[in-house]
Amino acid sequence: MKKIKNLPFGTKITLLTCGFMVIPALIITTLLLTIAGNQLLTNSNDAVKRITTDLFKLAKVQNDLLVTKLESDLNVAHQISSTYGKLTLSKDVQVPFKAVDQVTKNATDITLPQMKFGDQLVQNDFTIVDKIQQIVGGTCTVFQKMPGDHFLRVSTNVKKLDGERAVGTYIPSSSPVAKSLTSNKLFKGKAFVVNKDYITAYDPLTDSSGEVVGALYVGVPLMTQALQDNVAEATIGTTGFAYCFNSEGRVLIHPKYAGETKKDADFVSSVLNRGDKEGLLEYTDTTTKETVIVSYKYFEDWDWYICTTVHKDEILASIKAIRTLAVTVTLILLALGTVLTLLFARGITRTLKRITDRAEKISNGDLTTANLSLDSEDEIGYLARVFDNLNDSLRAIVQQIIHSTTGLNTTVQVINTASEEMVSSTADLADSAQRTGKSVELITQSINEVRESISSQTASVNQTSAASEEMSKNITQVLGNVEAQAASINESSAAVNQMATSIKQIAENAARVNDISHKTRAKADASCSTAGNAVSGMKDIASSSEQIKNIITVITNIASQTNLLALNAAIEAARAGEAGRGFAVVADEVRSLAEQSAQAAKEITELINRANEKAEMGVDLVESVNKAIIEMSKSISEVGTLIEEVSNSTNEQEIGAREIAESMDKLNEITQEILVATNEQSLSAQEISKSMQDLMRISEGINNAMETQAETTSEVNEAVEVVSSITETNRNSVQEFVQCTSALTDESESLDSVVKKFRL
Repeated sequence: MKKIKNLPFGTKITLLTCGFMVIPALIITTLLLTIAGNQLLTNSNDAVKRITTDLFKLAKVQNDLLVTKLESDLNVAHQISSTYGKLTLSKDVQVPFKAVDQVTKNATDITLPQMKFGDQLVQNDFTIVDKIQQIVGGTCTVFQKMPGDHFLRVSTNVKKLDGERAVGTYIPSSSPVAKSLTSNKLFKGKAFVVNKDYITAYDPLTDSSGEVVGALYVGVPLMTQALQDNVAEATIGTTGFAYCFNSEGRVLIHPKYAGETKKDADFVSSVLNRGDKEGLLEYTDTTTKETVIVSYKYFEDWDWYICTTVHKDEILASIKAIRTLAVTVTLILLALGTVLTLLFARGITRTLKRITDRAEKISNGDLTTANLSLDSEDEIGYLARVFDNLNDSLRAIVQQIIHSTTGLNTTVQVINTASEEMVSSTADLADSAQRTGKSVELITQSINEVRESISSQTASVNQTSAASEEMSKNITQVLGNVEAQAASINESSAAVNQMATSIKQIAENAARVNDISHKTRAKADASCSTAGNAVSGMKDIASSSEQIKNIITVITNIASQTNLLALNAAIEAARAGEAGRGFAVVADEVRSLAEQSAQAAKEITELINRANEKAEMGVDLVESVNKAIIEMSKSISEVGTLIEEVSNSTNEQEIGAREIAESMDKLNEITQEILVATNEQSLSAQEISKSMQDLMRISEGINNAMETQAETTSEVNEAVEVVSSITETNRNSVQEFVQCTSALTDESESLDSVVKKFRL
């Protein structure tokens, strides 16, 4: 079967067409021969059954006529015998006989009383029986009853085979005739008389006491020449004839075996073994090995099987001529059909080969082949135009996909570059935020130190002020306090200068971080725009894929319709009979080509589905990237806002630090003046007290400014911590963004590999 599938299409058409011509011809011829043979057999069976039935009716009519005649003959026999007087048996005279059993041929010597009709002697005297025969024409016998209920022929004109009268033969008591006579009953029917069958009538003879002492018989041979002639003339053809036999297998009428016992012969045993009284059978002759048909019917009155036989081969002999003619016609049709099919198949196979090659190239992604441009309007031409349209549509859509894929690759590269820059910017932003946090910690530490110094100065000023009141009491103590205060002011001034430097550094860092955040936000916005373009490109690819799928669906439907049209064509070709066999093959191949087209469309659909899946995954990835970029852009905006607040706060702190530094300078000048005045004792106590009050006022101002600086620094510290948290979140988002862009790159490359399978 596999070898047949691999044969060229033209060879298949030739083989199928020849097969469609030869096989139906053979089937039709076989059917016709079978029907003719069956009809001949039916006719012959009817003929043998009719002959058998006719012979059966003939035997029955003959039997009825003979029985009627015998009744008349028996009456005549009684009348003739009674004319001689009554039947008497002598008590004194005994007549010897050598009694012979007519069946077993056994002989016995006996003596019987002398029998007379009136004065006419019966035993060994044939006057009465011959006179009866002269009148009725049949045989006549007078029987005398023997001991043992046998009946001995004492006077008869029935003869044995040697021509002698059958006097001395007897009917044994086991015979139905003897039993009927012993019972003083009339017997009519077939009976075996000496050596053959007769149609008989036996009437008991009684003495004066009514006891059965003998019998009077009249009969005619059952087998008449007319019956034999009728059976012999019943022939069928050259081998058919009629024959008869009894249930013991003794052949009664037959062209070859009449008078013989053939119970084991096929023509006898085949009928006897059936066990029924009528029927039709076939048997194989063991000698000639020929099949023989036999019709049989059992005639119970005679115990005859009437049969008609004929050889089956003779009946079917006329079929051979028809068979020879059919074979000749089939060979002629085969030769003619082969030539026509070869010419027809060659034209079809060329066209189908072009379509098949085109379908194979399309399924392999080769869209460079020129259109078939067939002009035929049948299913093959329609299918060719479908493939032309498919090739053009696929080429246009694949070109669009390639264009979109190229733009997608460019977009992916831009996104990758932007992601790398965002990673770098995010790292710089994190480092700047970390450095700003450390600077804020230093400022906080400096502010705390300055506040402690200011507190000490305030305490010193208080002590100095108190001491100035008691200057007159202890000028030396005042001098010590002033010197201590001067030293504290110098330390505070140094701390304030250091704090101012730190605040300036924080301001510079905040400005740099703000600049980085603006650049990062700009890159994020650009990446967001690029991702949007990528989403549009991927959606265009998905839309193109859907268009291809729709076209493939249309092609699949067309292939299904072509398959249906081919099926309808095959049905119409089958209705057309022999004339449509070749078209049925073509329709079958068109249907096969439609199935191949559907399969090719299925493969292209799978390829487009894979491309569509890649495009959909790319859309999901690009949307994920776009979403991450939007979130990062929001976070960067928040960072920018916080950095601006930090920058503003640090600017205010820088201004406050300068003011504190100026106050500290004034405080130092006043302290130095007090110290000089104290050393020179050139000022009065009131002047010193006034100076001390000014010093206290300035110290309180410095203390308030330091508290404001501490609060601002705390706010800056909180903002820096928020910036650090957002920066860390952005770093994680950037990592996810990088992973998405990496996956997008892989999907883009995979989509590109799928698209490259098409050759334009």
